[in-house]
This record gives sequence, structure tokens and C-alpha cells, in this order.
Amino acid sequence: YDEFVFAYNQPYFHHLRSLGILSIHYVCGDVIPRLERIAGLEVDAIAVEESKKSFRIELAEVVERVAGRATVLGNIDTIRFGLHGTMEEMAAEVRRQAAIGARARGFVVSTGSPFPPDTNPRLIDTLVATAHSLPG
Repeated sequence: YDEFVFAYNQPYFHHLRSLGILSIHYVCGDVIPRLERIAGLEVDAIAVEESKKSFRIELAEVVERVAGRATVLGNIDTIRFGLHGTMEEMAAEVRRQAAIGARARGFVVSTGSPFPPDTNPRLIDTLVATAHSLPG
């Protein structure tokens, strides 16, 4: 990571910041081992993928490791809650992640990956409506 990614990301994000452009660094895969290094980049926000079979990404750990250096985007699982969840489960997950995100410098309710095409649109509506109902 340090040789092939960070070495290029660092000047890239620095240049964006110097131009006054806000940036979101979206990271796929098991970001936890690299997260503190990524949080040291001059990014405005960090978005991470949801947990997969081979790795777990706990939002609380992301918030802790970023340690106020960037806004954190949520990582709602679009398969678990979008394809297989109920509206109640989606709303509960939005509230759960928002409560964790309240400890971050800033937090945006978000998904870890795009919704699959077969997602029930009412579940997306539930995500948005629940997020809008939250304080702040």
C-alpha cells in the first residue's frame, strides 16, 4: 500500500485540498490495517465498504481509528438490508450507524456499496427517510 497507493494518493489529495476541492476517499476491501495511514491523508471524508465473507469492518473501529481527522461515511450493507432486509431492519441499521457516527468529526449515512438493481425501492426510501429524521 505505501509504495503503490499511498505514494500517489498523498500528493493527489494534497493538490485537491490546495484547490479548495472537497474529497472523499472510498476504500474497498479490508481497510482496517491501512486505515490510520489513510486517515493521515488530506481527505475531507473516508468511505469504507461493508463487511464481506473474508473480512469485517466495524463502523465503530473506523470512527475510532480515523480519530476526528475526516468525516466518516456509513457502510450499510446493501445486500443484507437492501435485498434481504425489512423496512424496520433498514431503519434500525440507519439509527445504529448514526449513533456510532455521532462520535466522529462528521458523519454521513451511506451504504458500503451500491444497491443491487433488484432492491425494493421502499427500502431505499426507508434509508433516506430515517436519515432525514435524525437530529443534526
